Amino acid sequence: LATHWDLLEQPGFFQERVGKNTIIEPGAIVSDKSLIGDNCHIQAGAVVTGLSCISDGTILTADARVANSVIWSMGQDRYTVSGPVVCSIVGADQCVEVDLLSSRLHEHIYRTDGARLRA
Repeated sequence: LATHWDLLEQPGFFQERVGKNTIIEPGAIVSDKSLIGDNCHIQAGAVVTGLSCISDGTILTADARVANSVIWSMGQDRYTVSGPVVCSIVGADQCVEVDLLSSRLHEHIYRTDGARLRA
């Protein structure tokens, strides 16, 4: 996480912070320090704060709250996120939680095929 945060804080390191064909609905909140991949959908009411990194094709539902986290899909896996994700790394069907506030994260992350991630 610290490496991602360091890179996201570098001025000019990323020319674009929101990827191609990404939809951010009115009413969604996205930090200008976050990085959002291509073909994402961030629904109204979703909140992305701090130094967060969201992978291509990720869907954040209206009740998603992502703070200082990395959600990164590999290959064909794509994630739908609802609920809180705080100081965590999600990827390769695994979740590493750094903060006790996110202890129930695994209940809120799904691959697009509907399979739940295991804690």
